[in-house]
Amino acid sequence: MSVKIKFPNNKTIVYKVPTFKVLQHSVSELEGMALLLPFYILKVRNELEKKGTDSEKKKALSKKLEGYIIEIGKTLKRCNENNYITERDTAMLLRRLLNIYKELYGKHGEFMEADMTLKQIVDEGMGEIWAIDKAIAKAGNDPVAKTKAIADTRAKCIIAKAMKAGGEAMDKIMRYTGLSRREIMAL
Repeated sequence: MSVKIKFPNNKTIVYKVPTFKVLQHSVSELEGMALLLPFYILKVRNELEKKGTDSEKKKALSKKLEGYIIEIGKTLKRCNENNYITERDTAMLLRRLLNIYKELYGKHGEFMEADMTLKQIVDEGMGEIWAIDKAIAKAGNDPVAKTKAIADTRAKCIIAKAMKAGGEAMDKIMRYTGLSRREIMAL
């Protein structure tokens, strides 16, 4: 892309601006550009909007979209684990992904599996965020109390995940950790 700038003294300068076309890259290539990840699902839109796209073609596109969603979810998780983005950023990007998905593909019945996969990824990414937000709200404006609340909640989430993986009853996990059913289900 070129940008031509004319100055008052009639001098003209042409700047060449490199462009980065998101959809021409793989999800893994976008790992350092996490903000762009939710837009990757646009890759299926052009094929979907072609005239004559029958139900079988839509189902095939749904499978392709589901693969992209899983890859985006794993990449966002890696970005968070590597401290490229915070938990809050991850939650925000997952919400953006869900919003874009609903707008573009939500009305197509053939996309049910991709829809369920996305909702599962969003829920799993949100459990700890919900618990931390609740703890921060209880801590008030004291920065020390907030820091302690975040650390305590993260520890509770680790314990809850281990108990859940070990097959413990939901009521027992709730009693031991103080987390809500919704928070535990989303872990």
